[in-house]
Amino acid sequence: MNKSKKGTIRRLLEVAKPCRGLLTSAVVLAVLGSFSGILPYIAVSRMIADIMNGRYSFGRILFLSLIALLGYLASLWLNTASTIRSHRAAFTVLKNIRKAISVKLSRVPMGTILDTPSGKYKAMLVDVVEKLELPLAHISNKNMDAAVVEYIGGIQVIKTFRQGNPPIANTRMRLGKANDRKQTGFVKPMDFM
Repeated sequence: MNKSKKGTIRRLLEVAKPCRGLLTSAVVLAVLGSFSGILPYIAVSRMIADIMNGRYSFGRILFLSLIALLGYLASLWLNTASTIRSHRAAFTVLKNIRKAISVKLSRVPMGTILDTPSGKYKAMLVDVVEKLELPLAHISNKNMDAAVVEYIGGIQVIKTFRQGNPPIANTRMRLGKANDRKQTGFVKPMDFM
């Protein structure tokens, strides 16, 4: 059973040989897109922390807003480019699989072809092969997003264990300090002028 799995993966890699560069670049772009998708959250958290600590200015908020916007746009562009490249690779692989099936069918005895309904061959060439498009074109992008989220989640767990206070206690403490200074956390229109 283990040999058949190796054989299937090996055959899939052989069919995907012409588009390994596309697949590699799709994965790299997906990883970069996932990391740049985190930038808006980091920028907004810095903005909130600055406002809570009373260290805010119009320039700083504008700068963090620009970082958030650029991170979002970079994530959008990189994920789109990754999806395009992975689809090109997937359709190349599907084309190669269909060609391999056609070559194999050309060697099938004529009696077998006559006895088999043509719908079965159509289903094999079109429908069954088409089912491979989803894992080939989409799963790599989704896995990269999930891997990056898990990585960041692991970092947050480590940081939480290293802190003396739980995160909610830190937030309460900061809010208490802001309240002691009689700051509401909201920006007055005149503060920007």
